[in-house]
Amino acid sequence: MLQFLRVLVVPLLVLGATAKSTCKTSPDKSSWPSLNEWNSLNQSIQGTLIKTSPAGSSCYEGNPFDSSENCTTVKNHWSSAAYHAALPESIDYSIYGNNSCLPPSVDGYEKDKGCSIGGLPQYIVNATTEHQISTAMKWASQRDIRIVIKGTGHDLGGRYVGSN
Repeated sequence: MLQFLRVLVVPLLVLGATAKSTCKTSPDKSSWPSLNEWNSLNQSIQGTLIKTSPAGSSCYEGNPFDSSENCTTVKNHWSSAAYHAALPESIDYSIYGNNSCLPPSVDGYEKDKGCSIGGLPQYIVNATTEHQISTAMKWASQRDIRIVIKGTGHDLGGRYVGSN
């Protein structure tokens, strides 16, 4: 069974006795890892790091995120949970990703919104070994990057995408 470690950039305020006064690191902060750091992580986990490319990107002019998916396929299978489950960067309920980069004609699509990463992760570790999981989790923790595990459970609160 494949495990997906999704490194999300949705800020999270930690509450409780050990609360921090700042949110997690995000791409707009100077502490966000450089491309060289991401490449180094990728090498340390046998090339399993994926830069998110939303499937719906292929339905937009110029395919802004270089999705390898065909737009017709995306539109025809968008309502299929199995389709989304097969794509590490995809989620069943796009509302939890801020309806970002939706293909035309699906619920939530707004022409003027365009295609963006939105609430999706910037990077994903498509981990298949314990070493890859532990290395990626340690790396992200050291850099204060939010970690969300993509699993097979149901969570109508959207926590499986890091929106809460």
